[in-house]
Amino acid sequence: MRYVASAFARCVKADVLPSAASMRYPVPMTVNDDRANRFFETFAAKNATGDMDGLLRLFASTVMIAGPNGTTALPSNAMAGAIRSRKQRFDALGLPSATVAQCNATALSDRYTLARAEWRFDLSRLHSESVTLSSTYVLEHSDDGTRIIFYLNEHDIMAVLRERGIVTE
Repeated sequence: MRYVASAFARCVKADVLPSAASMRYPVPMTVNDDRANRFFETFAAKNATGDMDGLLRLFASTVMIAGPNGTTALPSNAMAGAIRSRKQRFDALGLPSATVAQCNATALSDRYTLARAEWRFDLSRLHSESVTLSSTYVLEHSDDGTRIIFYLNEHDIMAVLRERGIVTE
């Protein structure tokens, strides 16, 4: 580690590191990306109304899914099954659909956006307080629309519900 730090320091001193101006893409910056905000509002609305086909169109044909239990690439047919199963399970538990509490987006390029969405679950009917959980996404923007190509589910929602005594299984 000491070698890496000293090598980096020598590069900085010799001014051999690329400047932001010389990079092909601008340095990513957090912005209020209207595309990302509109995308997640649409996502939440389709989920709330049970428009599973519309919801599935918001995902790429293959999506990289990462979470507390590992990482996998899911083709759209497997994603369709997972989304329908989750919706049915939430409906059976009486859980309301989540709403977007906040969305922060970082433009990686004109085509890709890194977005972190905070989803609020109003559990007042089942529990005394709401739960807000974060997820991170990479969105791809094209002429065909915006789609999720990477989804990092930072929390196991079922584990959170078990901790609160809402789910006992």
